[in-house]
Amino acid sequence: MITGFSLFSITTLLTSISSLFLGVFVIYRDIKSKQNFLWGMVSLSATIWSFGLYQIINSNSEAEAIFWNKILYLGAIFIPIFYYHFICSFLNSEKKDRIKIVLFYFVSLVFLYFNFTSSEFIKGAPSFGVFNYWLSVGYIYYFYVAFFVLLVCLSFLKVLRNYDDLAGNKKNQIRYIMIAGVIGFLGGATNFLPQILGIYPLGNYFVSLYVAIVTYAIVRYRLMGIRVIASKLFLYFFVAGFFYFFFYLIVFIENNYLGGVYSRSSLILGILFAIAFSVIFLPFVNYIQKSGDILFFRGYNPQKIIKDLSIELNSVIDLKKLLNIIVGEFKKILETDNVSILVFENSDKSKAISKNYSLNGIRLKNAVDLTKLQEILIIERNREEKFSSLVSELDKNEIEIVAPLVSHKEPIGAILLGEKVSRGGYTREDIEFLEIIGSQAAIAIENALLYKRVENFNRELRKKVDEQTADLREKAEHLKKLLKMRSEFLDTASHQLRTPVSVIRGAADMLGSGGNDPEKQKFYLEGIRVKSEKLNEIVNDLLTASEVDSEKYNVNFSEIDFNVFLKSLVEERRIQAEERKIAVEFVPPKEKLPPIKGDKTYLSDAVGNIIDNAIKYTQKGWVKMEAKIS
Repeated sequence: MITGFSLFSITTLLTSISSLFLGVFVIYRDIKSKQNFLWGMVSLSATIWSFGLYQIINSNSEAEAIFWNKILYLGAIFIPIFYYHFICSFLNSEKKDRIKIVLFYFVSLVFLYFNFTSSEFIKGAPSFGVFNYWLSVGYIYYFYVAFFVLLVCLSFLKVLRNYDDLAGNKKNQIRYIMIAGVIGFLGGATNFLPQILGIYPLGNYFVSLYVAIVTYAIVRYRLMGIRVIASKLFLYFFVAGFFYFFFYLIVFIENNYLGGVYSRSSLILGILFAIAFSVIFLPFVNYIQKSGDILFFRGYNPQKIIKDLSIELNSVIDLKKLLNIIVGEFKKILETDNVSILVFENSDKSKAISKNYSLNGIRLKNAVDLTKLQEILIIERNREEKFSSLVSELDKNEIEIVAPLVSHKEPIGAILLGEKVSRGGYTREDIEFLEIIGSQAAIAIENALLYKRVENFNRELRKKVDEQTADLREKAEHLKKLLKMRSEFLDTASHQLRTPVSVIRGAADMLGSGGNDPEKQKFYLEGIRVKSEKLNEIVNDLLTASEVDSEKYNVNFSEIDFNVFLKSLVEERRIQAEERKIAVEFVPPKEKLPPIKGDKTYLSDAVGNIIDNAIKYTQKGWVKMEAKIS
């Protein structure tokens, strides 16, 4: 039969054990987290308190009960200060309340000192009601009770004052911390009543509920980020239960129906039992694993997510497609619609932001600070650090977390995450997921960037090759034309050279055989002079053609009187025209031509060739040159 004494003893022991497990798991999950550490200390202090109480009511002597009373208050004295410190840390007011926190710790240590040294704190351990031993106290104890009530009230007031400023998961988490605190403190505080007012501590039966409430907050709202441990405990509990049930079921069957565990029938059927166990066990474990994923991770198994996503990231080489995959997966897994990725494509990181690849269009004035990040930046926790200007700008853009993409210790980009759809905070598991996948994503993005650069290089190379090929083709065509022109010119020049050379040779022969006739000598000498000038012109043309095709070609501009210039060109060709019995004349313009700028040598060649062609191809008649201003 369960009596009031035994029920009190059981609930006290249950509170001690559950608080111990909760405290150890919370601290073990993230020993670097101050919030986890402080809540773990609240739970461990509750463990010491409840275990001391269990030992007191089960003591065999008053001296033993007094000893356990002192142990009890070793935990009880620190429960309210750890709780208050936890609330300050949770609400980010620890720096503002630092003096109060230090003062309250000091007062707690003073009471701890009196607990072990002064009889005015604990006087004795008389019986009370159904309990053989309880507690009698001195005047210092009453100051301790007042201090206990003060800290609890200050903690609750701080929560109530800041509650409206909280949102999402943080608001849900603090709500359950508050409810757990109210039940735990009100239930535990009834243990003051017997020694102060002589009233039975009925509320002690409900103290263990605070563990259940905090556990619910952990599972439902990811309080202190221990879902991984909770999911493992869930799996271990059911696997252990399955083993226990199956083992004793077989033992029951073998003892009652097969003549004992070691009978021949049991040994033979044991093989069938082993096969049945293996067939049933694996599906059972998979079912429990999936159930745990649904309960703790909303159906997503963390290990499987990381594995599948890593494989997918390493299988994509196109940068834009890769970034879209990362954004899509992060939205789904981290439950946020605001995911942006910045990729620094410029090798000069100080200028990278102005030319970065931005998915979702985030542009930041202080974004150059992103290139200095090596660890995840949580906006809520970094408002007063060296990235304050960046943090302020990110806050305005509703960014809560920045995960740098670092490859070989070099930042190549950053992932920017906004608020969750549920308005909940990012958990420790979320941060760990970002750390793991962030490094994988950085490597994949770097590979995609390298591929893109190689692709761009190949494109530019093809373009340059095409340009150079076109240029070479154009030059080859030009060279071909030049060679053709040179060939035509040489043909013409050789033809023109033969005529004056033949005339000069003939005139020289005739001059040698012409005797002493002065008229004939004069005629032949004039012919030699004219053809020599013609040869000189042809040689000059050859030299000019050579210069035009080389770097020596140079045009010397000077002022030319065009009237005189044209008249002299016609006069120089008068003898040539008379030989062909063609009249040649220059008709001056009615208005005097203005002087022009040009190279007299090349201009003489150009205009002289026109007159020469006119004389050469005119069979009979006359050649007239006119010039006018149009």
